[in-house]
Amino acid sequence: MPVNFIAKHRRYLWLLPILLSLLLNSGNSLAQQPHSPDLMVVIDNSGSMGGRINGVFKLHIATDVVTRLATHLPESRRIGTVVYGQTVRRCDQVKTLLPLRAHSRDTLEKTLWQLNASGQSSLTAAVRTALMEIRNRNQPTTLLLVVDGIDSCGGDTCALVRSAVNRGLNFSTHIIGLRLDEAAESELRCIAEASNGELHHIRNLTDLDFATGQVLFAALSTTTPTLVMNGGATPRGSLRTPELITTTRSRLETRSISPARIDAPEYLNAGQSFRVNWSGTSGQWDYVTLVHEDAPESDYGYYIYTREGNPLTFQAPAEAGQFELRYVDGMTQRTLARHPLTVR
Repeated sequence: MPVNFIAKHRRYLWLLPILLSLLLNSGNSLAQQPHSPDLMVVIDNSGSMGGRINGVFKLHIATDVVTRLATHLPESRRIGTVVYGQTVRRCDQVKTLLPLRAHSRDTLEKTLWQLNASGQSSLTAAVRTALMEIRNRNQPTTLLLVVDGIDSCGGDTCALVRSAVNRGLNFSTHIIGLRLDEAAESELRCIAEASNGELHHIRNLTDLDFATGQVLFAALSTTTPTLVMNGGATPRGSLRTPELITTTRSRLETRSISPARIDAPEYLNAGQSFRVNWSGTSGQWDYVTLVHEDAPESDYGYYIYTREGNPLTFQAPAEAGQFELRYVDGMTQRTLARHPLTVR
């Protein structure tokens, strides 16, 4: 499995458990029935998902979103995944990677990281496959689409979803759309609204915290969720999530942070492997990154999360120059320790 890839650009997604705690446990109450709905996910694996947003592959973003959602759902929650676009020039390549049942986060990660964007956008066929799973289970379901465009194989996904709703299928469609053009945004909005769901248009990675929080909130509810705040009902679409995130982040940024330290060689040959010993708080999202010595604080190069072990194994750049190892606190993105490296 590759080293985790979203660090600087994904500053707020770690706030999901805090956000859920604020939403559900701080004097607010969520109206819901005893059993939460299943989660059925359709992932775009077409060639366009090999594109990037802020330097990160869109397919990797999709994988990351789904696995993190699974982390915050009850272990007993049934999750299924359908992908489309495995083969170039074919519109019939739809596959149920995981049937709708309880799966561990590890199983989801290992399965989804095998995807390799390459084929056609057979979105309608994939949604039809997902709806078959939903129909067979006869259980309220959140249908999540993570896509960067619409069907290019002649299908009408919106009509399909509308027809399924008219037949009485119990589901709502939520869509995370990755850098959509105007036509795709319009069509995907039609799909979401046809089944009482929402489209979240992701134009850059900082949009993901709000979108993922909204999808998670929907996935924890049995009906169209209503948040009761101060005695009044607030529709799901108007949750004050950004304010909650801003308030929580400001509190965390003022917390006390223990010093960190990096121990590594000072002089290396180009391309040489070396070990990095570190000490610090080792928060879940803390990482060590290798950058040019004059790189801005907002930059990062190859990096490894500290949770991967101690020591960590790095490789020196192929070119000579002055570089720096940085220990970064994953919650505030502060650099807590630096170590200069000279590559000869």
